Amino acid sequence: MLEIRGHARGGQGMVTAFEILARMFSRLGDFQVQAFPAFGVERTGAPIQAFLRVA
Repeated sequence: MLEIRGHARGGQGMVTAFEILARMFSRLGDFQVQAFPAFGVERTGAPIQAFLRVA
């Protein structure tokens, strides 16, 4: 199992990047993939986290 955690600020594209990585892993092979963000207030510059789990 591979778990990746990313930290960024709102508006930097972290959620989009993790969704692209999730699609890439799902197309590479028979992987089960989860990608999800965790953020508080939805505003530019607010701290966010994104998670990716590949099994």
